[in-house]
Amino acid sequence: MSLYDRAAQFAPFAALTGYEDMVREEARETSEHRLPEEWEQEKLNEKLKLISEAILEGNHPTLSITYFVPDTKKTGGEYVTVTEKIKKIDIVNRKIILMKSRNVGRNNPEIDIDEVTDIYGDLVNHFDNIPD
Repeated sequence: MSLYDRAAQFAPFAALTGYEDMVREEARETSEHRLPEEWEQEKLNEKLKLISEAILEGNHPTLSITYFVPDTKKTGGEYVTVTEKIKKIDIVNRKIILMKSRNVGRNNPEIDIDEVTDIYGDLVNHFDNIPD
């Protein structure tokens, strides 16, 4: 028997292929989706209105948007924050359309307005100082 064949018989054997991946996936934590309070939704709506007005004036503000991304494999998801220039607010389809960054594909990235939990940046920060 060759040395290679002899060494192979002592190599580790994975009797349950995919088991490690399954355990890793089960251990992965997700966040629960939280619906905004009424006052939070009002602030978001005011911020979206202000952003829309700025875009109509020809400005494309750079803002940070925190939003919920549902998990494709289990319940829950994660909250993601992206800082990007806003190209358009599409009220009909309820999307925030971002300016296309390099290496992002052919389409402009979109965020579902209903998943947004916060918007912040120079243009809209004064809304955060208003008492609830």
